Amino acid sequence: MDSRSPNPSPRPKERIAGFISRRWLAVSKKAGPTKYAMHCFEEQRILIASNTWWFTFSTICSFLGLAIAILNSEIDFVVVRTEGDHATWHSVSHVLKYCILGLTIAAIFGLLTFYQGLLALNQVRGMYFAEGTSFASKLHLSGLLLPCTFDILVHLVFPFPVYTSHDTYVWDSVLGHFSQYPAQDLLTCAMFLRVVLLPRFLCSFHDLNAPDARVYGRLVSLDVNTDLIAKVLLNESVTALGVVWVISIGVFAYLLYIFERQDADPASVFSLARYRNCVWLTIITMTTVGYGDCFPSTRMGRICTVAACFFAVVLFALTVNCSLRKLSLSKNEVTFHRVVERVRAGKSVVRHGALLIESVYMRSPMYARLSGRAPPDYVDSSRPKPSERGYQALDT
Repeated sequence: MDSRSPNPSPRPKERIAGFISRRWLAVSKKAGPTKYAMHCFEEQRILIASNTWWFTFSTICSFLGLAIAILNSEIDFVVVRTEGDHATWHSVSHVLKYCILGLTIAAIFGLLTFYQGLLALNQVRGMYFAEGTSFASKLHLSGLLLPCTFDILVHLVFPFPVYTSHDTYVWDSVLGHFSQYPAQDLLTCAMFLRVVLLPRFLCSFHDLNAPDARVYGRLVSLDVNTDLIAKVLLNESVTALGVVWVISIGVFAYLLYIFERQDADPASVFSLARYRNCVWLTIITMTTVGYGDCFPSTRMGRICTVAACFFAVVLFALTVNCSLRKLSLSKNEVTFHRVVERVRAGKSVVRHGALLIESVYMRSPMYARLSGRAPPDYVDSSRPKPSERGYQALDT
């Protein structure tokens, strides 16, 4: 057939695709959703709600344990390490460590229940597990073994009730001597790895985590997971970026405070033995200001500062991207602005053209004959034109 024909015949693949799509539309119009499909959808909704609850429970226990560990570290630094008898505070410190242990066990239990719920959700979605398959094998087949192992290992690092009262010595080439760090302070710093649970916790309450959104994602061959929801949040939500900035500044400032307070001079105004100075140093470092009024003196403190700099580069890129998306005009806004500018430009041309015609007419001999007055030599621009107020009505 001639290629210049107005209605060329479709290719074989296009004909097959068109037939399938038309057949699917015809069937979907006649038959509604089956009871089995509705049952699977309802079961997925219940499992997703249960998983969200268990993950929230685990996250709350994790961060409560982190808060108690920080409190225990401050009590040990401020009270226990001063001279005098502090038997009562020693007892309080042991009680707090046992509280951390209990909250950690509860958090791990919540995580294991959460991953069991994910396995059940995969079974509802069509994944098959043979009878007698172990929990670890199911995690491996589902691709959840590494995330589950990482989450559990992160929770296993905390100040234990025993064997955490000794000190650790780290050679500092900057100061020329060994820096002394309590073991429980280092373990408290390691507990900040639990912050990795926070993005998943925030994403679990997003609209994209709803069952209908996940079903639509499967229809378009898209896996609606935490990574996708986090990308959407960091690209569109200024609030989410603000939360990330605040948390990162607080975490890096506390790590710097832990590493610097052992060798800092408490009498100095810019001493990093004060947490507010560490917050100030973290802010001017992450924003690349660097006044130079205070700076880290230990090797571990400098490593922490370098890590904050690299993390700030990523945050600045995300902030600029989100700001451009928020401040840029949409297609409808650009069209509206152009139309309004064209209308205003047209009215201005009409007004100035009328004033020009009027001024030329006032200088013409016809004006002198009709009005009985001589044409003016010039037009005073400071004096309002007689008919200008009439043309100003065009602006409305």
